[in-house]
Amino acid sequence: MDTDLIVLRSMGALRKAAAEGQAYYSCERFEDRYGRLVVGIGARLDGRILRTVASLGRQAVHVSPVALYDGKHFQGMLEQAHDENRRDGVQEMYEAFALRHPQAAKKIAVLNPQAEDLEHGVCVGRYVRKLMRAYNGIQQNGAYQFTSKEMMSGFVAGVIHDIGCWRGLDLDGHAKRGADFLRKLVVDSKWVQTLAYWVEHHHLPVSLCTHEQMFKMLPLILAECVIEGGQQVVDDLVAEYTTDSTKNMLICLCNLEHAIPPLAVVRLHDREGGLKSELAVCLRNDKEMDFAPYLLRFAQVDVRGRPRPISLEHQCLIGRGHPAYDGRERVVVDLLSEQAYVRFFKDYEGLIAVYQRILSKERVSV
Repeated sequence: MDTDLIVLRSMGALRKAAAEGQAYYSCERFEDRYGRLVVGIGARLDGRILRTVASLGRQAVHVSPVALYDGKHFQGMLEQAHDENRRDGVQEMYEAFALRHPQAAKKIAVLNPQAEDLEHGVCVGRYVRKLMRAYNGIQQNGAYQFTSKEMMSGFVAGVIHDIGCWRGLDLDGHAKRGADFLRKLVVDSKWVQTLAYWVEHHHLPVSLCTHEQMFKMLPLILAECVIEGGQQVVDDLVAEYTTDSTKNMLICLCNLEHAIPPLAVVRLHDREGGLKSELAVCLRNDKEMDFAPYLLRFAQVDVRGRPRPISLEHQCLIGRGHPAYDGRERVVVDLLSEQAYVRFFKDYEGLIAVYQRILSKERVSV
């Protein structure tokens, strides 16, 4: 058992400890959109919770050998632990880089970037890797999958994507400046030249990422967009750039950000673990300032995964405040083309006004 009050432990070490009956307790908060652990302070990390944590793409967790409670003293320790975690992220990048080019890694470390540079870069790098893993998870047999080398490269590229403006250098031209710096590190390395190419083009429009080689940069481009712009960016990306080549990647992005953009097909699961699920499409709501998603349930899915239609009436429309919405897990499984949406579902947008009137009457009666 560790003697320090707060320590950083890998998922593998925590699973081993749980199997041996050693208790660790979560010491992290969910404070931002960067994928930090969604477990309450003091929650005991047993095998079941660790499986949930692993599904979020976490590689390590701040833990304590005793249950801690919130307070100023705890917050101070937590901030110190996260400061150490930023250094751990850079060390992780350094080790990945050093596996191939130790001297180049040392030259990068000498740049001594500021804390905010490191925090942003580490968040982008980890998100790139998480997005690549999510993409691999939904690909069918025989479809393209990111290799472990590509995931390592994606993480490194994410950490150093803004290297051209480290140490307070100007943002103008930072992508080209950073790429030129990398190209000079190891002139004869194809891997470093690839990293330099990604860094130079990390603001490339998503619409240009159709060729296989360009597609490999897509996780970096999307990670940068989302971390800088938030969830609203997801809706904009889906609306503007959904094509056959980008659809699966954007579906993964929606689910990582828990976003349900218009024209998305959603599977609704019972949180209690029941077998019943439903399919719904997120209707477009252009005429209102209310941007809450309205889902039209159009099919039930039986235990064998076969969809069967349900009657289409105003009760089939759900949104925030509806028990069938708030009590269900929502997973995006498809993104419709404009043509398919208009053909099959556009006429049901009129149900939104009906739903809003019914919901407002229910609130008044309460």
